[in-house]
Amino acid sequence: MQSTAANGISPGQTDRTLRLFDPDGGGPAVLRRIRLLAAGWRLSVSGALLMEEWRDLVQAALRERYGGNERTAEKIAAEATRLFRYLGARGAASWPEVTEQLVAEWCWAPRPDRWGRLQDPAQTTARNRQWAALAVFEEAKGLGAPIDPEELVGERIKRRGAGIPTRPLTDEEATSVEVHADRGLPGSRRCLLVAFSFAGGTATEVAGVRMGDVDLQAGMVAFDGPSARTNPLGGWAAEAVDCFVRTHRPIPPEQLLCVSGRTDEFQAAHSVTVRLGEVLADAGIAGRAGVTARSIRLTTAVRVLQESCIEAAARFLGSRSLDAAADALGHDWRHGDVG
Repeated sequence: MQSTAANGISPGQTDRTLRLFDPDGGGPAVLRRIRLLAAGWRLSVSGALLMEEWRDLVQAALRERYGGNERTAEKIAAEATRLFRYLGARGAASWPEVTEQLVAEWCWAPRPDRWGRLQDPAQTTARNRQWAALAVFEEAKGLGAPIDPEELVGERIKRRGAGIPTRPLTDEEATSVEVHADRGLPGSRRCLLVAFSFAGGTATEVAGVRMGDVDLQAGMVAFDGPSARTNPLGGWAAEAVDCFVRTHRPIPPEQLLCVSGRTDEFQAAHSVTVRLGEVLADAGIAGRAGVTARSIRLTTAVRVLQESCIEAAARFLGSRSLDAAADALGHDWRHGDVG
């Protein structure tokens, strides 16, 4: 005899409901949304309250909502999984048992770092978790779950206070970074990270550079992604890349140069940022005001700005906003020479 859940809906009935929506199915976005709503309606009218019965449907709705941005979709899906798991572990198995206090505790819950040590989250991290929780609850409500997202999330966590903005490196600091990039090991992979960063790449873009993206004869590197562009390698950067290629050849065109192909995008970008920070530390400038890993790419962008215009600097950085590029470089472009 089939068992019945506490809310009156049987596991078999839940399975049939979820099978009505195929999250991997094709068709227009409108049709997929209609299927989602239909599945949610069936759960709602059946009186389903257990979050376990809504979880897969909510995750599918989140994928539809953020499907246009793969990185955001992956991040929100991971946070949603952690939220459901945390609430379940705290005894909140159904929607009526979820409280604002539990959600707040999840936002500020410590997590293990890369070495397994529990660390309290930064304010920005807690704020991002709260944003993810709101997205989960909004999608659940939109599908028919009996909840109030605003009430569950409560007062918004404020942005952290404005700190010292990241600045470009001085000529002396840039030279020190070049000197300490290889740790005395010519042809090191760490030199590539610095070279491609000086060439304007973000951590994600640097991690994604393959041998086929580099044109040593022309002294250029192509960055893939939403801000795809081809940037010049400066004198030191070109020499560093050439040294690496000569030391490790032959390198197939499809091989990633800076990270392992087994590393996912988020871990790869984090690894690049960490290792660039190590270079700054070895160069003795990591603790200086406004110096971060991002300072390296801004350094060459300033030179592009000085030699050309803010539009060229924005293209170099892959920025679609002149305001954002100008702010990053400390330039008032409205009163400068705009070409």
